[in-house]
Formats: sequence, structure tokens, C-alpha cells
Amino acid sequence: MKPSTTILIRVSAWAWLTLSLTGCSRPSSEPLAPDAVDPVASAAPPADPNAFRTVTPKPGAPRALRYPQTQHAALPSGLTTWVIPWEAPTLSLRFACLRDPDPEGKAGLSSLFTRLLTEGTKKKTALQLAVAAESLGATLNYDTTNDALSLDLSVLPEHLNEALALLAEVVRSPSLRREDFERLKKERLDDIALQRQDPQRLSWLFGYQALLGGSLGRSVSGTPKQVANLTHTDLTSYQRHALAPNRCALIAAGPIDSSALSKAASAHFGDWRPQAPSRPSAESPSPAPRPVANRLIWIDRPGSVQTSLWVGVPAPAYGMPGHDARQVLNNLFGGLFTSRLN
Repeated sequence: MKPSTTILIRVSAWAWLTLSLTGCSRPSSEPLAPDAVDPVASAAPPADPNAFRTVTPKPGAPRALRYPQTQHAALPSGLTTWVIPWEAPTLSLRFACLRDPDPEGKAGLSSLFTRLLTEGTKKKTALQLAVAAESLGATLNYDTTNDALSLDLSVLPEHLNEALALLAEVVRSPSLRREDFERLKKERLDDIALQRQDPQRLSWLFGYQALLGGSLGRSVSGTPKQVANLTHTDLTSYQRHALAPNRCALIAAGPIDSSALSKAASAHFGDWRPQAPSRPSAESPSPAPRPVANRLIWIDRPGSVQTSLWVGVPAPAYGMPGHDARQVLNNLFGGLFTSRLN
């Protein structure tokens, strides 16, 4: 670079620096006022956004509990309808049937049958059935307990007719395909084997059997040996007696009345007839004798990374005096997010 060019750049840089410093300085003819205070330095410290967490909120005024008055009716076919009026944006539907104990040596049959109901109908495959439910903004759920087997849907009130049509198709014309049965039976055996690896599930299985006896305390999922021996013929035979209008009920909770539900149900279940002659429900098995002393059952599982404790006491059955109080007591100790043993 030539010397003249170098000098020019240095002069230009010095001039820029001088102008910059001059522009940022206060003219000496304007002295700083003696009472001038920096507004940033004098501002009050910001309030703690989490201060409210140190104060326990006061409970609101107790509200009167308006428990809904149930309404029920019976269709000519024998199907019972129950309505629980409730102010809600959706309508919850449940189709439930009485469940007899599984036949001797066939534990798990009823729960496997309920699961298979959601695998398609004679008109729809499993995928088409799922799409039909989703088109209503719903999911078809199933459940099996010691007392009942059930199917559930929650829809908007204006979709009541479509939802009942779907439930009627599932209940009255299930496909019960043999290939679906074999696939679900294999899945059930895998699930049972997996449950035996869970300390908590093991404690439940042994605890309920010790407290309630071999029949009432038996898991509805079945045992590995008995589920493996189930056949497709067992399933179809069970269907003829398990699903009958005089053994089932249609329950609706939401913005609906009994007359509206009965009218809609009659359109889809009014001509429903049992597939086999009705037979009396099996007598409920007797519970195990009430224990006279505390029992300690130790399940030795070497290599387990976790220990599970299960404590159980006999309690009144559904509908018996004292059942509700025992349920509240049980929830205080565990089972809920707010329980003492969470």
C-alpha cells in the first residue's frame, strides 16, 4: 500500500472516532441537575411472581350436591334402559350384560369374548369398525369385570342414533372370526406371562385369591394353561348365552331423558331376540371364609428389582351397608393422586 493511502485511512479513522465520541458526550455548557436520578436505579424491585405459593388458598363455599335422579324403562325385547340426566356437552353410552363365572376349566373365556367384539362385525372389518367410531368422534372401548362385560362410547347428543346403530351391530352381529380369535388368544397368553413378571400384579393375584377364594379371587384374564386350551367353539357357544336382551342394559349419562333413549333404542334393539333359550344366571360363588387372623404371604422372586406390598381386608359387597364408607376409606389411603400413599 502506498504511504499516502495509509495516511488517508488513519486520518479517516481518527475523524470517525472523534465524531463518535463527540456525539455521545454532553455539552459542557449544560451542567447535570443536582436532583437528577437514574430512573432504572430508583425503580422498585419487581414483585415475586411465586409469592402466592406461600399462602394456602381458602376453600370455596360448599355447594349443594344435586345427585341426578335415574330413569329406567324396559323394551318389549327385555332390554333395560337407564338414563342418568346430566348437564354435559357429550353423551356417555354403555352397553352392559351380566357376566356369569367362566365355565370350569375355561378361565378367561368371557374377557377374551368381550375383547373380540371390537374386532369387527359381519359387515365391517376391525379397521372399518374403528373408522365408523372415529367418524362419530368416539372410541369403542370394552371391559370385563367379575360382574359384567361392557362396551362404551361417548358421542355428541346429536349422534345418538348413529352410536346406537353401531353398538347394535357390534352386539347383534359380531364376526368372531377364527383367525382373530387365535391371534388374540396368543396376545392374551403373552400378556399373562408379562403380568407374572410384575411384582405388583403378582401381589394382586395372590392377594385376591387368598382373601376371596379361588373363584371370586381369580383374574378375569385367566390362567396360562386354561387360556391355551380355549377353542373357537367355546367362544361361539358362550356368545349364544352371554348376549341376550333380558341379561343386558343400555345406560346413557348426559343431556337426555328416558323417553328419547327408549325411542332410539327401540329402533335398533326392539326386535332383538335371544339366540338360545334363556337359562337362569349361575349363582354367585360364595366368598372364602372370613379370616380369623392376619395372614402373611411371602412370594419369593429372586432377582426382582422391586418389592410390592398388598394389604387387603374383607369389605361389604356392592349395595350392602358400609360399602360406600369403605370405598372412601380405601381412596384415602391409595389409588388416587391425592391419596396418602400416592
